[in-house]
Formats: sequence, structure tokens, C-alpha cells
Amino acid sequence: DPDGSGCLITFDDGYCNQARIAAPILEKWNRYAIFFLTTDLIANGNLLWPDRLLFWVSYVPFGRYRLAKVEFDLTADEQRPTFWSQIWRQIIQNQNSIKPIADAMEIAYPFEALQIAPKLHELRFFPLSATELSNLQDAGHLLGGHSYGHGILARLDDQTVKEDFARCLQLSEDMFN
Repeated sequence: DPDGSGCLITFDDGYCNQARIAAPILEKWNRYAIFFLTTDLIANGNLLWPDRLLFWVSYVPFGRYRLAKVEFDLTADEQRPTFWSQIWRQIIQNQNSIKPIADAMEIAYPFEALQIAPKLHELRFFPLSATELSNLQDAGHLLGGHSYGHGILARLDDQTVKEDFARCLQLSEDMFN
């Protein structure tokens, strides 16, 4: 802004809601953003693991669930953040618990059986398309890399971080500006 005030606007991961909802708002206000993309999501359409797990916690029907070391009696929507916090704490303590937790979720209540409005599901969990990426660039937004697989970088060893970033860069050459 001319008076020196302002902020840097960033978006994370690369879901299509960013192009379909956020970009028109930015355009209306003549603002630009940096979109940090997770390349596994963009290149391969793989739902990011935190979103997959949070999707399950957000939409699983009420009931009693045991997921690895987390047991929870879900009886109201207000309990979902607490349920998620317990799962997240376990993941932070041991990133290797992600797959066992996801597997336990699938056994307890299959992901494909979760009920969500189709339009919301698309906006929240579908990656940006090649056309949407191009349109964001054409509108003046910047596209950058977030990582390849959205690992908890502070919990990964140096070699794994290097490998993740190398995969991110390998897939990103045609995406980023």
C-alpha cells in the first residue's frame, strides 16, 4: 500500500477453494497472494494426510472410537476439536503413528462412507487444476513450494527433509513462478 501499511497474504497446500473462492475476493480488492503448493497434492491428487485424518474426525458419525492409543466417545460436534487434539498430540510425539491411525480410522468407519455435501467436498478436498494454477499465475499471484508430502518438518530427520524438498522441486518446475 502507498502508506506503507499492508500485509503478505499466503495460502497453503493447493486446494481448489483457493482459486474458486479466495482468488475472486483478492481480485475484487486488487490484492495478490502467494500460494504455497504441496506438490504431491497437485501432481498426483493425493489428499494430504492431515486433511484426510481431519476429514475423518470432522465427519465420522457419533460413536465410540479407538484409534491406536486414542479412545474417544464422540457424542456431540463440540467434542470434535478435542478428539482431533488428542490424535494430533499422538502424531506430534511419533510421526510414524500417522499410518496406524489412518488404518484404525478406516477399520472403525471407512473413509468412503463419510457423509459430506458434494460441493463442500470438492471445494475443500480437490486439488487445484492445471487451469486454475495457470489462471492464478496470469492474475499476478505467485506460486511456490510448500513441500512434497506435508510432513511435520521439525519431526523429520535432515535426510528425509532433503528428499521431500527434492521431490517437491522435481515436480514443481512447471508449476511455480
